Amino acid sequence: DMLATCAEGQCKFAEDLCQSIFTLEELVSILGNPSVSIERKKPFARLLNWAYLNTERDSLVSISTVTKNDLIWAHLEQCAILTNGFSAKIQNEEIDSDQLRLLLKILMSQHISIQNWMKKSEDIKIPINIRGSIDPVEDEDEGPAVTGAQTVLLNSLLLYLVDGMIPLVISFCNQLATYNSSGLTSKIYSSLLTPRVVSVLKSVGDAIGELLIKYPEI
Repeated sequence: DMLATCAEGQCKFAEDLCQSIFTLEELVSILGNPSVSIERKKPFARLLNWAYLNTERDSLVSISTVTKNDLIWAHLEQCAILTNGFSAKIQNEEIDSDQLRLLLKILMSQHISIQNWMKKSEDIKIPINIRGSIDPVEDEDEGPAVTGAQTVLLNSLLLYLVDGMIPLVISFCNQLATYNSSGLTSKIYSSLLTPRVVSVLKSVGDAIGELLIKYPEI
């Protein structure tokens, strides 16, 4: 996470250093690996953002590579489904909105370490499976029972959404918009914005948009 923080701010030297440690393909592979817990993916999403997408140099090659790697798009699809599960938890009044608002303020005001965040957010340590439904916790020590394809804890998801996935998606879309306005040919632009990419971005946007529209108080 410290390395990702050093890469912030469009600094070519920091970008070169980060790229010498992690290739774009390695970062995407980590994000798409279901064996890596979602909160542990946060620094790698931030590295992908600041070292390859939101950069001082031209990032068109990185954008092109990302659009062609389905691991990242499958991962973002899962995030959209989990975000819908997050909305369902609020709708069912299973989350204290005041407490959630306070935790979001903490997330938005600083980069908090994963360890500190997990301690501060113990009260929303609630499991959500990949289909957006809730799994019971069978054993307090073992954590949530995995009955779906993947189960994550709500506090882990919140950390990743706010400080990892959402900034990454915003940077990707901003870079695409920049290249579109800079005179990129329609053929090249269409090769970047494929139907698969459009579909996933729409799913992510709809899930986050619904959360913000329905529950603006958070």
